[in-house]
Order: sequence, then C-alpha cells, then structure tokens
Amino acid sequence: MRIAISGTACTGKSTLIADMIKKWPKYTTPAKTYRALLKNNPHSKQCNKDGQWAILNHLIDDLQKYTKDDMVLFDRAPLDNLIYSMWSFDKGASDIDEPFIEKCIPLVRESMRLLDIIFFIPLTKSSPITIVDDKTREVDPLYITEIDHLFKAILQQFNKAPENSVFFPKGDAPAIIEIFGKPRERIYLIDQYLNEDGDIIGTEGDTVLNPETLKGIEQLYAQQTEELKLSKNVDFQKDLIKKYEKKIGKKLIN
Repeated sequence: MRIAISGTACTGKSTLIADMIKKWPKYTTPAKTYRALLKNNPHSKQCNKDGQWAILNHLIDDLQKYTKDDMVLFDRAPLDNLIYSMWSFDKGASDIDEPFIEKCIPLVRESMRLLDIIFFIPLTKSSPITIVDDKTREVDPLYITEIDHLFKAILQQFNKAPENSVFFPKGDAPAIIEIFGKPRERIYLIDQYLNEDGDIIGTEGDTVLNPETLKGIEQLYAQQTEELKLSKNVDFQKDLIKKYEKKIGKKLIN
C-alpha cells in the first residue's frame, strides 16, 4: 500500500503519519522527505520554478522506489506540489508561468498511478488548525486557506467527472478519501478503510459500512456536512481548473 497524506499547511499531516505508524507499525516513511529540500529552495508563497521543479522530481523519484506490495506513507504527493505552483502562477507571485504548469501537469498525472490512496485533510471549522512557525512552513492564514480551496476545487471536479480530469490518469487513479476531525477521529475514519494489517478493506466479507462502524461514521460526517460544502471562494478556483481541462485536456487524456 502506497499512501500519501495531502492538504494545505498546518493541517496535521505529519501528526497523522505518526499516529498511523503507531496504529499500523508495518508502515514506514521514506528516509528523506521533500522537507529537506525546503532549506535550500524557496517554497510556499516564495516558490519559484527551480525550487518547485526540484521538489516535484524528488516526490516522483520517491514514489518510483516503491511498489504496491510495500507499506509506505508519503508526506504529500506530487499533486500538492502542482497546487502550490498553480497558486503562484495564478497570483503572478513568481517566475512560474503557464508553460511551466503545462510541463508539470502530465508528470503529476502519471505519478498518480504510483499511489493507492490519498488521504486528504481539508480545513474544517470544527477542527481549527494551529499555525506554528517552524521556519519552513507558511503561516499566512489567507494563503493556507487559498491552497485548501485549490485542493477542494480539483478534487470536486475529479469526483464529478473523473474522465475529464487532466490531473489524474483515466481508470488508474488512487482512491481519494477525505479525513477530518481531531487526531483520534482521523484514525477512526482511516480504520474503516484499512484492516489490522494496514491493507485496504475490500476483500470478500469486508466492508467499510458494517453495522458496528456505520453509526460512528455517520455521526462524524454529520458534523462536517455543512462546513465541507464548497464556498464561493472555491468557485473562483474552479475557473483555473476548467482552464486546464479545456486547454490541454484533449492532449493529456487518453
């Protein structure tokens, strides 16, 4: 199982990975993550072509080291890198331009074949994030929110019409599952998708909707239903997503 934890800054991705390893100790993480590159490359709002290209290649290289028989957790996926680059291009915040985005999209798209699951952590009102300045992550609340909106816009478009997405390979995309709530609730939700060995539930006789867990899942989703509805701010991001679907969709989608 190759699982990536994705989402905007300060949502607890590293904490979730640590909690998952405690629950499923067969999982490991790559020896060197993309975070090591942040010390020598501009990132977040200050990102540029060279830095984003280096980080993207590192993320893809890491994925290529593993097979579906491995049990590995990745802190972010290539899609995360692309979203940060798209934000920078949309805002005119760096040297990142449209040709660069168009160069990255097919690489990200093909790399999605190398993941089995993406657990996406959205921003929610009931579980507010704590912004901690560790000198590597972005601490601007507006920026963090706008990145979250881009994630939600891309994933909503994919869920609505996966055959039209330029960000995921047709018929071979990873399962994308939203994981929200407090740390214990997040593990509880993931526990409905992974068995005790850490393999995805889905073999004969298994079901994530068995009577013993269905009630708890329904309660958690009920708490999040309203706040996970896409806001008008996310609608603005849809225009950027549709732009790429229209412009390069025919060239990328088989």
